[in-house]
Amino acid sequence: MTEILYKELSYLLNKIFFDTFNYSGPRQREKTYCQQIAKRLTENNIPFTEQHTLPVNTQQNRVTNRFADFLIADKIIVEIKTATRVYGKDFDQLQEYLRLSNIKLGLLVVFTATGAKSYRVLNIY
Repeated sequence: MTEILYKELSYLLNKIFFDTFNYSGPRQREKTYCQQIAKRLTENNIPFTEQHTLPVNTQQNRVTNRFADFLIADKIIVEIKTATRVYGKDFDQLQEYLRLSNIKLGLLVVFTATGAKSYRVLNIY
């Protein structure tokens, strides 16, 4: 039997995402959803870093940085999108963040006109 990574925390995060959509409604900017999520994470005493810096290095030299929307409890990277559909590039972006951080689980959260959809993405590296 396969164990689900961070099952309880993931469940609570999904509740936060759905509550955020129900409060903010459709067609908001990504920043608006992120602000509401940060507020709810704080209210639930869930440790997080917003705009978490992920350095991109080549041969011991930092080339640039990437920024994940959230790092939750040093366990889950959360990337927020506002779109009508999900694209492969969105999953690729989250997969890059997981590789750079060596985090095992990412959540791609897409706020659409009809609700919040959350996708679990495992680090394949």
